[in-house]
Amino acid sequence: MKYKYAIGFFITFWFICYTYGQVDNVNFIDKTETENFQAVLNVDSTSWDIAYKQLYGTVMTKLITKNNPDSIYSMMYFYDDTQSLDYAGKIREDTISGKIWFVDPYYNNEMLIMDMGLVKGDTFQIYNGWSTVDSVFYNDNKKIIRFNLQTRWDEPVMFIEGVGPNISLVYASDADFDRDYVTCKYNINTLVYINNNINFVGCMPDPTRLENISENEGIIIYPNPTTDKLHIELSHEFPLNSEFILTNTIGQILIKKSFKGNKLIIHLNNMKQGTYFATIINEQYTFNQAIMISN
Repeated sequence: MKYKYAIGFFITFWFICYTYGQVDNVNFIDKTETENFQAVLNVDSTSWDIAYKQLYGTVMTKLITKNNPDSIYSMMYFYDDTQSLDYAGKIREDTISGKIWFVDPYYNNEMLIMDMGLVKGDTFQIYNGWSTVDSVFYNDNKKIIRFNLQTRWDEPVMFIEGVGPNISLVYASDADFDRDYVTCKYNINTLVYINNNINFVGCMPDPTRLENISENEGIIIYPNPTTDKLHIELSHEFPLNSEFILTNTIGQILIKKSFKGNKLIIHLNNMKQGTYFATIINEQYTFNQAIMISN
C-alpha cells in the first residue's frame, strides 16, 4: 500500500511540475510568435525629421505619409518650409511580420526594405549590396536590428521597431543609400522617437559638429555668439524671396521673417541662453547655421 501511495504521489508531483513548467515557458516565447510589432505607419498621419548632406552642409527636411483608404499603400512626400510636396514613393506594412515594402517613384517596382524578424547572422539587401545582421537588441521598448554596414552618420544601418530604417524609408531609391538620416518621428504631430546619434541634439544637428556657412557662399550672420540681435547679409545673387527661420534644438519655429532686400536684423529679446539654429531658405537653397545666445 505504501508503494501505491508513493507512486501516486510521484505521478501527481511530476504532472504539477510539468504543467507549471509549460505555463512558465509561455513567457519566453519570442515576440514574433505572439503579438504584432509596433507599427511604423500611423493610421492618420506619420512624419519624420530627416537630415541629409549637401555640398554646403547638413540640411533638415520632413518626410510625411498620406494614407489612401482605397489602397494598401501609403503615399510618401518630402515637405519643406517652402510648403511644397515632392513625391517620394509609396509603402505598405505588415505589422505581424514587421515587414515594409517600398515602391520606387520612378520604376514602380516593389522592394522589401525592412524586416523585423531577422536574427543575428541573417543577410539583407541594402540597395544593391547584402549586409549581415551583427546584433539584435531592445532600447526604449523597441526592437533594433543592427547591420555590419556603416553610414556617414557615424552609425551603422539599423531597423528600429515603430520607427523604420535609420537611413529613412526611401533609402532604396538612391544609390547614395545613406544620404538621409532619421532624427525624429511623429504620430499625428506627437513626438514618439528621438535619435541617440552623437551628431545631433534632439531632432537637430549638433552645433559643435555642424558645418558653418562660409562667407564665400554669400551669407554673413553676425555676431555669433550674440546677446540681443542678429545681422544677416546676403549676396546680391540670392533670390529676393529668401526667408529667415530660427528654431530651437527640437525643431520648434521661434522666429520667421522674410527678406525685403539683402539685409535683415533679428531682435532676440527675451530669448533664453542656449543653442539655436538659423535657416535661410528660398526656392533654390536651404542653409543652416548654429547660433549661440548668451546673456
